Amino acid sequence: MHSLPIFLSLNQREALIVGGGEAATQKLRLLKRTGARITVIAKDPSAEIEAAAVTDEIILLRRHFRLDDIRNQAVIFAATGDDALDAEISRRAQDVGVPVNIVDGPALSSFLMPAIVDRDPVLVAIGTGGSAPILARRVRERLERLLPARLGSLARFIERWKDPVRGRVSDPATRRRVLEQFSEGPIADLVLNGQDRAADEAAAQLLETGTVEGGSVALVGAGPGDPELLTLKALRALSDADIVFYDELVAEPILDRIRRDAERVPVGKRKANHSVPQEGIGRLLVEAAHAGKRVVRLKGGDPFIFGRGGEEVAAVRAAGLPITIIPGISAALGCAASTEIPLTHRDHASALVLATGHGRDGVPFSSAGAPQAGGKTVAIYMGLAQAQRITQELIEAGHATDTPVALIENGTRPDQKVSTGLLADLPRLALQHGSGPTLLIIGSVVRLSRYWGETAEAASLSALAAE
Repeated sequence: MHSLPIFLSLNQREALIVGGGEAATQKLRLLKRTGARITVIAKDPSAEIEAAAVTDEIILLRRHFRLDDIRNQAVIFAATGDDALDAEISRRAQDVGVPVNIVDGPALSSFLMPAIVDRDPVLVAIGTGGSAPILARRVRERLERLLPARLGSLARFIERWKDPVRGRVSDPATRRRVLEQFSEGPIADLVLNGQDRAADEAAAQLLETGTVEGGSVALVGAGPGDPELLTLKALRALSDADIVFYDELVAEPILDRIRRDAERVPVGKRKANHSVPQEGIGRLLVEAAHAGKRVVRLKGGDPFIFGRGGEEVAAVRAAGLPITIIPGISAALGCAASTEIPLTHRDHASALVLATGHGRDGVPFSSAGAPQAGGKTVAIYMGLAQAQRITQELIEAGHATDTPVALIENGTRPDQKVSTGLLADLPRLALQHGSGPTLLIIGSVVRLSRYWGETAEAASLSALAAE
C-alpha cells in the first residue's frame, strides 16, 4: 500500500480550484458538499461556475493564478489544461505543505482523488493509486447498487442513540452489543425502510427490556423470472433474510440470490391447488417474525397484482409487526417487454386492463366481467386453462374475432415460449401452446411485436394443414 487513505475535514476551511473547464467544474460539485469555503481562479469559467459565483456559493477570481493564492488554503485542485502551470502549482503547494491534486496528473499530486460512494455521513472511497481510475469507477458502481440509499440515515440514527445507550449501559462489551443490534437486524431494517418512529420505539424497548419483540417482514416482488430484473432493494432483502417463504413460480436463479444460510420454505400455489392455504401463509410469516427473524415473503411478479399480497399485509399488520413492501416488475410488464409488445400505444391502446383467469378459489374469468372492446390492451394472468371461456366472454363483450392475441409462457426467462394469432383461434392456440405459467395479451398492439409475423403465420399454416 503506497498511499494512506484518509478523510480530510474541509468544513469552513479554504479550498482552491484553479481552472474553469469541465474537470474544474466536477471538483466544484464535490467540494460544495463538504462545506468548504471555495475560491475558483479562472479566466474563462464554465456556466456552472458562473452560476455558483452569482449565488455567492464561491468566490470567483477572473484572472491568472498567482503564487500568493496558495496562502491559507487547506487543499488545492488544479485543472488548468496547461502542463507547465499545473506543474508550477504542484511544486509551490508542496513546498509549503498544502495538499494538492493535479487533475489527470498523479505524478504531480500529493494526494489522489478516489472514486466515492456517498451515503453521508457514510463514505466509501475506492482508489487504484492512479493506475486504473476506470476500474475504480466500476467498483464504485457495484457498491452503489449494494449499499442502501438510507445508509446515512442509519449512521445518524446510531449517532443519535449513542448517548442514551451510554447512559443506560455501563459495561463497554454490552454497550457494543446493543449498538450492533442498532446497526443490523430488525431495528436497522426499520431505519433503512424509512420507518423512523418505529425504529425509535424499538430502540427504546431494547434499552428498557434488553430485547426487541418480534422481527420484521418484507413482502418482495421477484419479478417475472429474469434475476437481473430484481430491484436493488429486493436483492438487499434477500441477502439479509433469516427465512424466506417463496412461491412455486419463483425461478430458481432468483432463489440463488437468497443468503446461503437463510431458511427456505416453499409455500407454492398453482391455480386452486395450494400446498399451504393463504391463511396458513399469514400465520407462518407472523410466527417467524415473532421469533425475531427477518422474514421475506417472496412472490412472483408484483405482490399486489394478483399476488394476494394485500391479504398477507393485513395478517402482519394485525399482529402488530412492521412490514416493508418491495414491488417487483409484474408479469404483464416483463412479458410485454421481452416480446416487444407495447402495452399502450398512441395509435392502438390508450388503456390497459389487467385481469385474471382465476379469481378467489378458482372462480373462472367470466365472473369478473369481461372488459369492453375499444382502444385498450387486455392482459390476462393465469388464463391458459380458461382460454375457451375467455374467448367467448371477450367476443360477447364486443371484441372482434380477428383481434390479435399473444400467449407468453415463462416470459423473460431463457425458456420463454411465444404464440400469436387471432382471438377466434385462442382456444386452439392454448391447446397447442403448452401448460406452463402463461400470460395472455389481447389487443392490436400485439401486431407490433417482432413475434407476430413468425408465430401467427406458423399458426395459420398449422390450422390449414389440420383442415
